[in-house]
Amino acid sequence: MATTSAYPGPSVRSSRSPKPLNLAMSYHQPRSLHQSRPRLEDSFDMIRREFDLLLKENSMLRQQRDDVEARMNQQMNELTAMHNAVSQLEASHLHAKHEYEHHISELHEKLQRQQASTSSSPTKSPTMRDERPPPVPPPPSVFQRPLKPLSKDTRNGFAGGAILPEPDAMNVDKKPILPPISSAVGYVSRTSSTGGSVSRSPPRNEDTRQPSPPRLVAPTPGWRWKGIDHAAIPAQVKGGDPSADWITVYEDPDWKERLDVQLSQSFTHASVVCCVRFSPDGRYLATGCKSSAQIFDVSTGYKVCELKEDNNSDECYVRSVAFSPDGKYLATGTEDNLVRVWDIAKKRVRNKFPGHTSEIYALQFSRDGRSVVSASGDTTVRIWDMLDSSCRVLQTSPEVEAQHSSDSDPLPDRGITSVSLSPSGGLIATGSLDNTVRIWDTTTCTLIETLHGHTASVYSVAFMKDGNGLVSGSLDKTMRYWDVSQLVGGGVRSPSTEKCRSKVIYNGHLDYVLSVGATSSNHWVVSGSKDRTVMLWDTRSGQALCYLQGHKNSVIQLDVDPTSKLIATGSGDNNARIWRVNLL
Repeated sequence: MATTSAYPGPSVRSSRSPKPLNLAMSYHQPRSLHQSRPRLEDSFDMIRREFDLLLKENSMLRQQRDDVEARMNQQMNELTAMHNAVSQLEASHLHAKHEYEHHISELHEKLQRQQASTSSSPTKSPTMRDERPPPVPPPPSVFQRPLKPLSKDTRNGFAGGAILPEPDAMNVDKKPILPPISSAVGYVSRTSSTGGSVSRSPPRNEDTRQPSPPRLVAPTPGWRWKGIDHAAIPAQVKGGDPSADWITVYEDPDWKERLDVQLSQSFTHASVVCCVRFSPDGRYLATGCKSSAQIFDVSTGYKVCELKEDNNSDECYVRSVAFSPDGKYLATGTEDNLVRVWDIAKKRVRNKFPGHTSEIYALQFSRDGRSVVSASGDTTVRIWDMLDSSCRVLQTSPEVEAQHSSDSDPLPDRGITSVSLSPSGGLIATGSLDNTVRIWDTTTCTLIETLHGHTASVYSVAFMKDGNGLVSGSLDKTMRYWDVSQLVGGGVRSPSTEKCRSKVIYNGHLDYVLSVGATSSNHWVVSGSKDRTVMLWDTRSGQALCYLQGHKNSVIQLDVDPTSKLIATGSGDNNARIWRVNLL
């Protein structure tokens, strides 16, 4: 009988081979990787193509940028070439004009000689006919005639800017009567709506103490000034560029080596340039002419803007301009007796200040910009508040004026031609038609000093930058430096002593001194004159360093920029110019 072993035999499960499940899974994973690799390569290819496309677009944009820059450079070069061409044409035009004027002058002289020779010959028979043309008056010259207000007629070459009838019409025993500024004189007789003449000037009192100035011979147009042929001036004292219609003459050859004067910019206007003023930062220059004020960029010469009211008369001259301390506003004084304050960025009027009864000849902002000071031919100085438009008036009564008068003569015409604020803002100096300089206290609005010394109307005043000195220019052809250091603290002078006295007299101009200025270092003072020149002076010695002839008519106003390296001039030849002065 077979027996069954208690020990079991090998298990069937243990004798079987392991299932290949894991092996199959291990083969399945690499297959999926092989399948995803093409997709990754496709993605990389797509990214590469997009990147190449972006590179191409970037390259195209760079090329377009280069093309635009090239076109811009080409246009800038064309503009520069056009500017140079215009400058050359202007220089050629001025040269031709000078030649024409010289030829006309020679013809006038020849005609006068012929008239003189015929007047000395026997009287002609009534039956004889004189085939000569009627006598022609000589060309107008700023050396021959006293000044008159700006007129509406430009036939005499200055729009009335500095030319009046011949002085032989005046009584030689009396001093010529001179109204306020612009042409260097300020009262204008206007015609009322009813047809009558309305004069804005107060009664004039003739002064018989001074004879009229001698009549000067008119210079030949061109480069013959002061009776000197500039071609004969030694080269060691002569500078400038005669081909560009300007020249400088130095008092001493050493100053030619130390002082370099160059024409920086020239701005042609449609009328007489009555006023010029630099902005506080020196970047811009404002000018006033007929019917508008204009602002120019000092470095480029481009016109930034033109300020003109639509309802303002085209015949109304802007006689004075002034920038606010922050440079945002420009005040203008005009022949319609209004002070306007313009917002330069918006090109519109921010404030209008009515009150004056005559033209406004000078303006200046206070240091804080809160007020504007205006001087007028109506004998008043007004301080206008920028916020509430209120006004304080500086005006003397006959009683107060008598206390400051140097004699007992009746009060003459006291129209105010110029104004200047001291650097501290505590004093106001004014120049008047009665030959005096007055100094006022801005806090009390009272007159504290009257300076006597000039023998003709005072047309310009300017405080020195240290506030201790004051420079004045007059129709007596001189400038004076006044020591006002004792007035800085304010107060009225003692009856027995004068706090101010004239320390230096600058004598060198051949005609009226119309404008003065001072440099920031106080070492130099500058003057502009009806003799068409600008002169630089040593402040302390009163010695003339050089004179600059760069205009063909009166230098009506000048201004020195804050750096004292630029001088702006406005003239009756319809030009405003900027001169660069370098001390080498």
